[in-house]
Amino acid sequence: MGVTDQPRLLTEHDAPDRASMGGKGAALVALIREGFSVPQLVIVPPAAFEGWSQGDSGHELANTWTEALNQTLTQMESNPTTRWAVRSSA
Repeated sequence: MGVTDQPRLLTEHDAPDRASMGGKGAALVALIREGFSVPQLVIVPPAAFEGWSQGDSGHELANTWTEALNQTLTQMESNPTTRWAVRSSA
């Protein structure tokens, strides 16, 4: 992904693909598809973390992902009953 590409956070509507969403994200999406009760989720793909290891252009890329996450969380928080938690492998 280049610095000018628009980042795309992943959701339960995406195919459960370990390469694009990591193992935990893919497992959660697979559980949802099998009918298990899993809360609404958003997946920050492993590609989002590449920016922190790419020097100056990496900071721009990381900031783009951070902006995308902030926008998504703002949308989720528009519902006053929405609760969320963070699970990270980083």
